[in-house]
Amino acid sequence: ASKFYQALTQRAIKAGQTVDIFAFTLDQFGLHEMRTLCDKTGGIAVTNEMFDSQNFKDTYRKVFDKNENGELRYGFCGETSIHLSKELKISGAIGPCTSLKKGSPMVSDTEIG
Repeated sequence: ASKFYQALTQRAIKAGQTVDIFAFTLDQFGLHEMRTLCDKTGGIAVTNEMFDSQNFKDTYRKVFDKNENGELRYGFCGETSIHLSKELKISGAIGPCTSLKKGSPMVSDTEIG
C-alpha cells in the first residue's frame, strides 16, 4: 500500500495538486500509508470519529478561510527557485515541499528532508 500511495503522491506533485484527507472512522483505514500524500503535497490530515466534532469544524473553516480581498489564504502549487554561488550546494529544505528533481551543479548528491 505504501508504494501505491508514494506513486500517487508523485503524480499529485507533477500535476500541482494538494491532497487533504478528512477521515472519520472507528476502524483503521491506512492513514499511515496515505500520510505521504499530505506531507509531500502540502496538504493536511484530520481524523476523528464524528463529522460534527469541533476539531473538524475548526480545521475545515481554516482550509477555506479568506483574506480581506476574498481570496483563499492557502497558497497552492507554488515553486521556489534557489540560486547559489558555485561553492555551495543545496541538500534539502524545511517544510512541506518536494523536489522537482531538476539536477544542476548547485544540487547536492545527498538529499536531506
